This record gives sequence, structure tokens and C-alpha cells, in this order.
Amino acid sequence: MNPLLDNLEDRDGSSALGELGEADDDRVAVPIPLAAITRCIQVCGVDASEEDIAELAANIEDVGLLHPVEVNSNGDGTYTLVKGNSRRLAHLQLGKETIPAFVDPRPSTEELLAEFIRAQASENAHRKHLTILETLNTINRLTEPPCSCSRNQVGRIMRLPYTTL
Repeated sequence: MNPLLDNLEDRDGSSALGELGEADDDRVAVPIPLAAITRCIQVCGVDASEEDIAELAANIEDVGLLHPVEVNSNGDGTYTLVKGNSRRLAHLQLGKETIPAFVDPRPSTEELLAEFIRAQASENAHRKHLTILETLNTINRLTEPPCSCSRNQVGRIMRLPYTTL
């Protein structure tokens, strides 16, 4: 018996990410052809290094892909990659033909594209230390259409003070 797991059902189910019980049970990763990914939302504008991709590919080869990529259907059998470009590049390096993906079924629109860009910019700014080039590319993506964010919006998304912008 593991005392840490014994009373799991008695816990309140909350976390820093919200209620754990609110997970979307309908979200299932499906294999999609890598060749069907025809567009990539790359907010930072910089690919991971070849060395990083090789390390990721080796890890995927050893333990499998732990986090599927996220795509949006273009409605014509092709997909726009929303999250997971390094994982896509690693799969290509491994010579794989498909990749597990969560498919966002919403119709692809400029508004949805802007939502994806803002979400990816926020995640990148909070998750990793962006280089100056990545920061400038991200600010540029946020201020141009389809996002057209104001200076204040960019600052909130990227957690940058107004004076920096």
C-alpha cells in the first residue's frame, strides 16, 4: 500500500491548472500523416537546434512520444501545426510517416489563427527563456494581423513591462 495514494479519492481534485476532474475525456490523439501538415504556426520564428532535435528524436525512439502535437484541420485533408514543431522535426528525422496528434475540429479562421498565436506566445514566454531574436519575432507576430495586439496586450501575453515595449 502506498500511503500517498490511499486517500486519493478524498482529495478536492484542484490544482494550479484548475479542477483535475474537468479534463476533456473526448480528446484523443490520432495518428496523422506528417506530409499532411502543410502549415506551421511558429511564433518565435526559430527552429530548435539540430542537436536539440537529435536529442528529442533519440528520446522519442527510446520511450515514445509522450505529448502528441496539436493541429487544426484545414478542411481539405491537410493540417496546420499549432504546437509541437520540434516533435514534428524529430519524427521527420526518425523517418516516421505519421505522428500522434490532437486535432482541433474547429473551422480554420483568421480569428482562430490569432487565438493560436496568442496562446503559443504566452506559453513560450512562460515556459522557456526566449532569446532576443525569439522575443522580437514573437512581438512582431502579435502586433501584425491576424492578432493586431496593442502594446498593453503584448506586455500581458509575454509578461513584459510596458517600458520594455
